[in-house]
Formats: sequence, structure tokens, C-alpha cells
Amino acid sequence: MISMIKDKIAGFLKIVNSNVSGRVGFIVVAGFILISLIVAVGGYSVLPYNPIKQNVGPPFEPPTWKHFFGTDRVGRDLFSRVIYATPNALLISIMIIGSALLIGTLLGSFSAYQGAIIDDILMRITDLIFALPSLIMAIAISVTLGPGVINMMYALMIMWWPAYARMARGEALRVSQYDFIEAARAAGLSSSKIVLKHIIPNIMTTMIIYATIDFGQVIMVYAGLSYLGLSVQPPMPDWGAMVNSYQGYLLAAPWLPLFPGAVIALVVVGFGLLGDGVRDAIESHL
Repeated sequence: MISMIKDKIAGFLKIVNSNVSGRVGFIVVAGFILISLIVAVGGYSVLPYNPIKQNVGPPFEPPTWKHFFGTDRVGRDLFSRVIYATPNALLISIMIIGSALLIGTLLGSFSAYQGAIIDDILMRITDLIFALPSLIMAIAISVTLGPGVINMMYALMIMWWPAYARMARGEALRVSQYDFIEAARAAGLSSSKIVLKHIIPNIMTTMIIYATIDFGQVIMVYAGLSYLGLSVQPPMPDWGAMVNSYQGYLLAAPWLPLFPGAVIALVVVGFGLLGDGVRDAIESHL
């Protein structure tokens, strides 16, 4: 088991290292994950300053070696605040992508294989959700449930799985035509076993590549909802909320909104490059 995991990791790293996009994306994403884990485990102790403590430096101090990202209007260290917000972004992204990948892959695969009324019902449900502006609906659900991380996650989970179900359905329809699926039917395997043991394993590469690229999209939408005050509540720091609260200082203290915004952009681009790099590497070997 351990050797198999090592082989999978080695194979993944080989794919990532096969092109520039993959390497750059992997460095950014690995750094984001590593920082998130360190902060999640160590808390305030791994940061230069307490992220919610005021007057750790002069108000509106520009970036210096003492305060890498400068300080805000009440003297809080911006670097510590930005870094402390990374675990939230990682956890929320994993929860949303993970639930969408699990639910969408299962529903899409079974729908494609069973066909008939089950497939029609799933397609009508996804059509209905796709017909609604996803971000507007996520905002509406978040507002209805109330501000907070958990409610925001529920809202995004509701809106996120249909895309995965559609993609899984399309891939499952393609795989269902292969000879080994006919052989499995002839051997008397149940529909559930065929889907779980033969269809889903053969579509997971495509699904995981899509999920990798989609991480950036989730983080961007999460930051947007945070910007609107629907995620982490003050005084705890959150990327989107910091951009919102600091945007009025764009001319007087431009480092305040620019650093959180730049971190959001860097992580989003990093996931996009990683996903594109993995996809291009796999397609070049087909």
C-alpha cells in the first residue's frame, strides 16, 4: 500500500515537472498548502505578530523589514493577518471541491449508466441550477442563512456540484461504450459494482484535473463572498474582507488592499497553472 502511494506521488510529480506551467503552479500551490498547514497547527505562535492585536506598529506604516506588508489604521500587522487567513481559504476550498467531486461523480456516473428517468431527472435539476446566476444564488442563500463560514460553505456546496455531475455524466457515457464494460455486464456484475469499480476509476483523472483548476475558482468566489461580509466576521482576518475594509485607503496606503488582493490572485493563478500543466502533460502522452 505504501509503495503504491509512493509510486502515485512520484508519477504525479513527474507529470507536474514535465512543463513550466505545472512547475510554477505546483510551487505556488505547495507553498499555499504548506503555509496553511503550519498556521492551522501553530496558530498565532508561528506569526510575527498577533493578527488581531492593535498597535503592534505605527498606524499606516509602509512595508518594512519589521512589517513586511505594512500596518493598517489601528497598527495591526498586515502580513500576519494575510497569512493567518490562509487556512480558511484552503479548508473551504477542500470542503466545497471535495463535496462537489464526490456528489457530482457519483450522481453523474450512475445517471449515465442507468439512463432513462434517472438521467432525465438529474439533467433537469442541473439545468435548473445552471439557469440561475450561480454567484447571485450563492449570495442569496448566504444572506438567507446568515453570515458566517459554515452558511457560506452550504451555499457554495449547493451551487457547485452540478458542473461535476455534468462532466462525470459525459465521461461515464464515453466509458460505458468500452468493451470491458460489456464484459462486466456479461459476467453478471451489478450496476453499482460496474459504476464503482469500472466506470468511476476510469473517469477520475479527468475529474481531478477539473477539480484542480476549479480550486482557483472556488477561492475567487469565496473571496468575493468574504468581500461582501458573508464569511469570517471581524475581528478575525479574511482575504476578501480585508480588501473590502482597506479599499478606501487605495491612494493613501495602497499596500493595504493590494497585498491581500495580490495573494488571492497568486493562489488563483497557481491552481490554474497547475491544472493546465497536468492536463497538457497527460494529453501529450496520450
